[in-house]
Amino acid sequence: MTAIDHEKFAEDALVLLVGRVLSPEIEDKPVTYGRLAKSIGFPVPRGRGFSGLIGKTLRVMAGMIEDCTVQGVRAPKIQSLVVRQGRERIPGSGFGDFHPEYKNLPLAEKQRIVEECQKEVYAFGDKWLDVLEQLDIAHELPSAVYSDEIGDDRQIMG
Repeated sequence: MTAIDHEKFAEDALVLLVGRVLSPEIEDKPVTYGRLAKSIGFPVPRGRGFSGLIGKTLRVMAGMIEDCTVQGVRAPKIQSLVVRQGRERIPGSGFGDFHPEYKNLPLAEKQRIVEECQKEVYAFGDKWLDVLEQLDIAHELPSAVYSDEIGDDRQIMG
């Protein structure tokens, strides 16, 4: 497998997530890891390596926005919108890199933390466009629900 350009995919992921936040047509803003990968053309290896690779991309993305502020407000943890498939709808254990003790908390507490993070992401609203500008990331935000909104990530995860 060729090397993965995590920075390029991090930019693509950020644009996709900002598009989801700002699109009124998308009611369910979070996206699964598999659907994110498919939407940005991320190479999906078979087996266990996928979570580590997409996780690295999300860590790169988080690092990119870490110091971005708009009108004195720091960009929130938009990576909280990337969730595992299933009823829990929370990020994987890698989210613990951004929130202390996340990995060891009970499910209800993880869900509460993620919900708070997501509310901050939504409240940031149009300021996300300023973040993309600060990072000099070209973008054409989608204006509708992605064509693959209905599907099964299991086919992606293999």
